[in-house]
Amino acid sequence: MISIDSLRVLWHPKGVAGGYYEDAAAFDLEGRRFAIADGVSSAIFSDVWAQVLVESAVEGDIPLDDVEAMVEWLTPLRDQWKQSLPTTMNDFQLQRLQETRGGHSTLLGVNVTDNEGEICFESYSIGDCCMFVFRDGKLDASFPGEDAAFFGINPTSLPSSRIPRERHQADRYHGTLEVGDNVVLASDAIACWMFKEIEAGKPVDLQLFEEMESLDWSEWVRDSRIEKHMRVDDVTLMMFRIGDSSKDSEPVKIPAVAVQEPEVEQATATTVSVPTEEPEVEQATATSAAEPAEEPVIDAPPVMV
Repeated sequence: MISIDSLRVLWHPKGVAGGYYEDAAAFDLEGRRFAIADGVSSAIFSDVWAQVLVESAVEGDIPLDDVEAMVEWLTPLRDQWKQSLPTTMNDFQLQRLQETRGGHSTLLGVNVTDNEGEICFESYSIGDCCMFVFRDGKLDASFPGEDAAFFGINPTSLPSSRIPRERHQADRYHGTLEVGDNVVLASDAIACWMFKEIEAGKPVDLQLFEEMESLDWSEWVRDSRIEKHMRVDDVTLMMFRIGDSSKDSEPVKIPAVAVQEPEVEQATATTVSVPTEEPEVEQATATSAAEPAEEPVIDAPPVMV
């Protein structure tokens, strides 16, 4: 048996406190499925589309090997996206909707399985979100990017509306994990930062992110942007450790905190460790909540339209 230990999701909007956030994250602990998405800012209502994609990605298998089946998989998701749009729009929204045909988003998923004692994972990607596997403090694998040069201006993305001659092909990567490995899913801005750190011979201090409170995280993102270490964009970081089920710890939750100081931007940081027994909540997604959720919980910004 294996466990998913110290699951932690940190997010930060592109702008200041309460700003527009177009990334999304979701996980299903029982199914050991994890996904993040990065909504394309140049389109419209991409935040809604990114959330729809990650929620579906952790619910079940995606037909990655069949182009026609991929379109069929997207069809009900597109209907769901359309139903989530505002009933009235201003002139700018109507124009952008006509120009871009709706939202666009990248998608990265990681599924972990225990195959007769061998811990395996499958990762799939459309776009430039990246996964990393750290073993004994060093990078053991990354996908789909291998260095900071991987990141371009217009990554491949999934559209929220049907397009002519539609064909979507996901990159796929299979590998094995060991107890103690750290798995990280990162949107492009912080993924690029991680590659730059590694290429400069600096260790990526995952413990720093594991111990951050919301204010610490906000200040780190702000300072990294000011010092030009990380470009200004939405930031999403999901990380967890492969553990032995006999060594699970109690869940620890860090709620979102609105930072009042004008020089510090808002973010959230949530930590979840999985107990040995059946989790009370089978699936959690990066969505807003007015009240604290049942364990495990993740705090995230609302879907804004």
